[in-house]
Amino acid sequence: MSFPNSLVTQVSLTISCTGLLKKDIASQSDPVVQVLLLENSATQSWKEQGRTEHIKNSSCPEFTKSIEVDYKFEEVQRIKFVVYDIDNLSTTLSDDDFLGQMECNLGQ
Repeated sequence: MSFPNSLVTQVSLTISCTGLLKKDIASQSDPVVQVLLLENSATQSWKEQGRTEHIKNSSCPEFTKSIEVDYKFEEVQRIKFVVYDIDNLSTTLSDDDFLGQMECNLGQ
């Protein structure tokens, strides 16, 4: 669906986590957050909007990289934040430890 420019604005999301699970034996988790928007509710198709930086050895990270997303005032937009523990140099998250996720409407 196309929206007039006046009904869309870009918002900047800053992300932090508290009390993340410890998945590593010798240290705290090394978290990164993946941010996704629901593109198609019928097929549950999500599109990645960005990722935070990778912070080493922290159960309560405060990420400095913000994620920019288009906020559409007249549309309900589902957003999902997925947290992973990064233990390798790969950019593929499927081989990293899943720590948790939360989902909400972008306007909440």
